[in-house]
Amino acid sequence: MIGWRPGFLLLAATGALVAVLSVVVVSDGTPAMSSPATGDASPTLLRRLRESLAEPGTRLAFWTHFVTPFSSNTFGVLWGFPFLVAGEGLQASGAQAVLVTTVVVGVVAGPVMGVASVRFAAHRMHLVLGLVACQFVAWAVVLAVGDAPTWMLFAVAIAIGIGGPASIVAFDFVREHNPAYRLSTATGIVNAGGFTASVMVILLIGLTLNLTSGPGGAYDLSSFRIAMCWQIPFWALGALMVVREHRRTRARTDAGDRLSEVTVRSLPR
Repeated sequence: MIGWRPGFLLLAATGALVAVLSVVVVSDGTPAMSSPATGDASPTLLRRLRESLAEPGTRLAFWTHFVTPFSSNTFGVLWGFPFLVAGEGLQASGAQAVLVTTVVVGVVAGPVMGVASVRFAAHRMHLVLGLVACQFVAWAVVLAVGDAPTWMLFAVAIAIGIGGPASIVAFDFVREHNPAYRLSTATGIVNAGGFTASVMVILLIGLTLNLTSGPGGAYDLSSFRIAMCWQIPFWALGALMVVREHRRTRARTDAGDRLSEVTVRSLPR
């Protein structure tokens, strides 16, 4: 075991190395597809960013990715084990079992979410919001109870374990509403959503624990019950923005369909 600080420094250094290698080694294998608006064979990155962000479907995908996986990431990356051991009083083996459950549920739910996203494409937003609601309810009950029974902690693990696979719905949204020439740029924007939320929640929980921890800086259940509530405003914001951008996406899609219909009718026969 190398400890937290060396481990995270190693992870950061690996990420930096991969970024440098990507810039130096990786190149476009084929010319970029032309932009239908300009005919430019290689639209600038800034233009692709502007166009991607102007597309409601991209924003819908971003907020979908923002709201679904952050609870699982927060739990699995940093605060799950301390919460279960120092807060809920589980033994290390019990805490590990809960964390493993989150991973197993994610592995099993991944293919299921993929199939559901395809078969129920018209109801993707409802699927996303339903799974977010499950995460919220599970956490709300545990935090309200305080010293929660073990089965309830496993229920939280199951609810948030589905969050990671639920985030893949975002990539179906982004593919449907972006042309191929800017798809990679839009996907990059969307992929930042869940990780942005995760880092912010992890940071806010840590700051809150510092302010509310007991003597000697020891974490306790009361501190965790306050700190874990930081997830709630992120769920609320994400869900609100998903609904908002879904309406805008539908409006743009409907407008495009009407324009196409008028164009077809105006063609000479």
